[in-house]
Amino acid sequence: MPISKSGKLYFSPAQIETARACSALEYARSVGYELVRHSATAYHLKEHDSMVFKSDGQWFWNSRGLKGRAIEFIMCYEQRSFLVAVHMLLSRSAAAPNASLLPPAPPPEEKPFELPEKSPTFKRLFSYLCKTRMLDGEIVKELVRQGRIYESIRKYICRNTGEVRTAHNVVFVGLDEEGQPRSAFQRGTTAIAFKGDVYGSQKQYAFRCPGREGATTVAVFEASIDAISHATLAKLRGEDWLDRDRIDLGGLSALALLHYLETHTKVNHIELCLDNDKWGIIGADRLIAELQQHGYDAEHGYTVQISLPPTEYGGKDWNNYLVAVRRGRGNKITGGN
Repeated sequence: MPISKSGKLYFSPAQIETARACSALEYARSVGYELVRHSATAYHLKEHDSMVFKSDGQWFWNSRGLKGRAIEFIMCYEQRSFLVAVHMLLSRSAAAPNASLLPPAPPPEEKPFELPEKSPTFKRLFSYLCKTRMLDGEIVKELVRQGRIYESIRKYICRNTGEVRTAHNVVFVGLDEEGQPRSAFQRGTTAIAFKGDVYGSQKQYAFRCPGREGATTVAVFEASIDAISHATLAKLRGEDWLDRDRIDLGGLSALALLHYLETHTKVNHIELCLDNDKWGIIGADRLIAELQQHGYDAEHGYTVQISLPPTEYGGKDWNNYLVAVRRGRGNKITGGN
């Protein structure tokens, strides 16, 4: 293994270029990810069907706006550092320079789920969610009070200057039935935003914008900000925004929805509020089929409704529409029953 005099892992420029060229599809196959054929030239990840692997080596996580090759997949999805990602790819690449001299990549570390460190102030959180994304301040404050949203802080050293800097993210937390955190998704508060699940997240525990106790409707979204945007739009219409639960699937997988329905037996109406684009429309049809397979259909007392955001004011999701309404581009507010 190449080690510098300071004891740190390093690689030559040629080795780094070799790692950067590695195919995400071939990496996913080699480590055992379960893939489902998506088209003649692509596959998607079974647990996240909005994550697509192309035969040219690229991958795209449509619901998160992420893409790249194998090295970016390891860094974003498996949350490894750049150097560890390079080492993992070189150890699997027969074409890598000096590959035979590299030991096998270490197995993934088994560390428990742990929420990121909390920032002492939530100024960036409220600025980003309420000013940039134009969410209702009272709704955001209530979700913060419930421990479903907070601002994280992480210190790091800038490679160029050596100075200590801080990164701040909004953390959307998925709680279990006892109110304990089981999953979390981080989103940066700057224009070039970091996005990613916290390591060890159990994706069946969805972020929830909860309604009133005993609500019989659940509205389902691809992202947490869309769920809160939908609640904000209801409030702007003068409606009772607490009349339903709103959950985030973290993409288009049915895992979180099925777990929610198993643990919320009073719910009998499911509203699929996905993005109004190709993947959202396909995803809605797939979710309906999967719900039927598990008995969540009319025969068993359930109703399922598709409710997509209007697109005439630009954008494809509920937050795009909320921002258009807030800025006066929309002359009516839609999206209710």
